Amino acid sequence: MLKILVPTDFSETAENAMIYAINLAKKLEAEIIFFHSSHLPVIVPGTPFNTYDGLVEDEMAYSKKNLETLTDKIAEKAGFKNKMFSVVMETGFASDEIPKYAKKANCNLIVMGTTGASGLNYIIGSNAHAVMKHSEMPVIAVPKGFDSNLVPEKIILATDYKKTANQLTLLNKITEKFDSEIFVLHIQPDEHEVHSYEEKQEELSILEAVKPFKHSFHSQVSDDIAASIKDFAREKKAGLIVMVAHESDFMERLFGLSMTKEITHSSEMPVMVIRD
Repeated sequence: MLKILVPTDFSETAENAMIYAINLAKKLEAEIIFFHSSHLPVIVPGTPFNTYDGLVEDEMAYSKKNLETLTDKIAEKAGFKNKMFSVVMETGFASDEIPKYAKKANCNLIVMGTTGASGLNYIIGSNAHAVMKHSEMPVIAVPKGFDSNLVPEKIILATDYKKTANQLTLLNKITEKFDSEIFVLHIQPDEHEVHSYEEKQEELSILEAVKPFKHSFHSQVSDDIAASIKDFAREKKAGLIVMVAHESDFMERLFGLSMTKEITHSSEMPVMVIRD
């Protein structure tokens, strides 16, 4: 069974992402783990250890109670009350604890909320890039205000034709369950760009991966890769943008983590980032 980790900071934006994750889980028949990471209380010099331990226990108990109350409310609201979900509390910084726990629990996906173009909320905040950079599983960022009940009928797969085809297992499951249409999009800064043999082979591999589904391939020339991807997604009225981020030399690569960060911060629709 698939597992989806859903971090929350108890904000409205996070609640929206929780509902989005539940709607995914229903179709994917997945288990959900609702997750919250609390900061440890600041140690005041001279504080006895037993007093500090008590503060930690109180903070954990208070946060866990809030988390359980929230998840029960959201699950009931989304019709997930009797389905598979659990709640987990950890202490530490979100950017560290989210990917760490996702790996420990063998999760297949992380879903979290963002406040979109105006910035990011606490859970993602300055931690968004770190979570995406360190997570070994795909991450979906759901922008504030996005209708969490909308299904991804149209999906944009933005690719640079490098190390993409082998990373599409989860995307294919989502596409199958939602009967989605995939638009494979390649943006090149130079209209005279010639694809290498490896890139042509990767294009064929992607074609093979998406062949069972409704799909089409598109190519555009633009110096502003991020803006072109978002414009194309808006034009197609897509419900999800998917990108594979490359770890090595990511500052120089078109689809490095810096590019995915830019798109995630300003996208009007959910963005799935997959590490190669």
